[in-house]
Order: sequence, then C-alpha cells, then structure tokens
Amino acid sequence: MGKKGKKVDAEKKAALQARKEARQEKAARKRLSKQQKRNSSSVGDPDESHLIDEVLHAYKNHEGKVTKIEKPTMESLAHRFPLPRANATFECVADEKSKNRGHFYLFGGEYFDGLETVVLDELLRFDIQKKEWKEILTPAPRPNPRCAHSCVSYKSCLYVFGGETSSSDQYHHYRDFWKFDIHKKEWEEIKAKNPPSARSGMGCMVWKHYMILFGGFFEALRETKFYQDVHVFNLQTETWMDCCSQSRLALKPNARSGSNLALFGDNIVVHGGYSKIKSPNTVAETKTHTDAWVLHLSPILQEKPPTWVSCSSSKYHYHSFCSSNVHSFALLFST
Repeated sequence: MGKKGKKVDAEKKAALQARKEARQEKAARKRLSKQQKRNSSSVGDPDESHLIDEVLHAYKNHEGKVTKIEKPTMESLAHRFPLPRANATFECVADEKSKNRGHFYLFGGEYFDGLETVVLDELLRFDIQKKEWKEILTPAPRPNPRCAHSCVSYKSCLYVFGGETSSSDQYHHYRDFWKFDIHKKEWEEIKAKNPPSARSGMGCMVWKHYMILFGGFFEALRETKFYQDVHVFNLQTETWMDCCSQSRLALKPNARSGSNLALFGDNIVVHGGYSKIKSPNTVAETKTHTDAWVLHLSPILQEKPPTWVSCSSSKYHYHSFCSSNVHSFALLFST
C-alpha cells in the first residue's frame, strides 16, 4: 500500500505541475500578444502588427518548401531584407573574375519570439553590386538547421562547422563539417578523420590555406564544458592536423566561448569571451574574460601546433613580435 500511495501522489504532483505550466504558458502568450499590439500601435505601421506571427509562419513553412527542391534554385525574398535572427554567420566572398564584385552569404541562426525558438537552415545571398537579397534553395544533402556555428570562405566555397539546435524539447550540439560550392550551389559533407568535438560558440578564421578553430562550449543535461583547444584544417588536402602533440603545460588562454578573433599578419589575436566557473558545492558563475592573446600560426607550415603568447607577458613586447611586422600592434597592449 505504501508504494502504491507514493505512486498516486507522484502522479497527482505531475498533473498539477502540467496544469501550472499550461496556465503559465497561456498567461505568457497573452502578455506577448498585448506587447505586440502596443508595439504596433506605437510604430503606426500596419505591417508591424503581425510581424512576429509572420516571421514564425515564414520560418515554419520554409522546411516544407525546401523538401520539394530537386535542383539548386535562387529565389528573391518576399521582404526587402532577411527576417530577424541571431547567432547566424555572415561571410563575404569576392568574385574571382571581378575585383569589384562579390556577395555576402548569411547562413543559419535562430529566432525567439519570447516563448518559442526557431532554428534556421536558410542560406541567403546579398549581391553587393545589385544590392539585392536572394535565397539559395538546395536539395539534400545539406546541413541541419543550426546557430552559433562557424563559417569561413576559401576559394569560392563556404565551410560550416558545428553549432547547435535548440527547442522546447531538444538541445543538441553538432560536430559535422560542410562545404558549400558557390558556383555549383551544392552542399557536401566533409567526413575527414579526427574532427573537433561537438561544440558551438567557437572562433574560426582562414589563414593561407588553413582554417583555424578556437574554443567554444558543449552543454548537455548534466554537463557544460568550455574549450581552450585549437584545431587546424588544411583546406587543400581537406584533413585535420594533429594539434594534440603540444604540451599540456604550454601557455594558453583559459577555456572560453564567444571570443573576438582578428587576423594580424601570421597571427590571430584573441580577445575576451565568456565561460562558466563552478566551484565545489556552488552554483556555476559566468565569467566575462577581458584578456588578450596572440596565436602564432607559422609553426603550422612545419606541421607543428601553433603557439600562444599572452599580451600581458613582459616578454611579449620585446621578443615575440620583434622579428615580425606587427610590433606596432604590441604597443597597443603595453599599458
């Protein structure tokens, strides 16, 4: 009887919790509806009154439209500009035949209306010369919807790695790697050995014919992990370089996600980012990093891991950059 009584109590609690969540969702949707009406009346634009509903409708219908595609197709957007999103990638690709022409490519991202998250797989192109947006629709295979991924361009191709998808019932990090041929308008999955682990929020840049990937994070039900590793992909041979030979004692930044990266000569400058630090028996606290680091890339040419130098190091100003043409950059961090 004791066990049966406990089971009945648990079922009652679950039912009460479900009804409570349903009431909360109904109230939240009511507040959101009122907010939309207030925003539309203050703006005075009739198109604004249905913006959120229109955005959600467009995104949800996109998947059905894509499944019917049999060959690559270019379509003009229904709106003048892309619909709102966050955590997408925006990459500029120059036309190899004309120095005065190029395109911007917008891929993925997420849209949140206050209650629901929609993760996107749209690939949009902006013609710089014509000032015109178009959507590129491609048949399978193609990447799943994602946000907080990385994207770089090299020789008329886009390279997309990792990212995440999330909704009310799932959260997943990717570790797949895709190449989009701009001329053929086709996606191809690159299945090279030893790719980085699944993650999102990493920094990524191209140097010579290499793609350099740094940091990021992975979050699961009971685990959140931030990374400080560097991964190098040879874009000519389409292979991942082994960077694990570097000593664990080597100087390197703390693990982080969301860093700013800039290419400076044969170096990548990394600044800031964030991570979560959890001490025993305490709740994890978010830390915003304010330090700056320089990643020397030249060892890659000898098939060696790149090396780090901290911008706060006293040796940094006089030894690390003296043999390069970026000594003036070092002076920026001298105070």
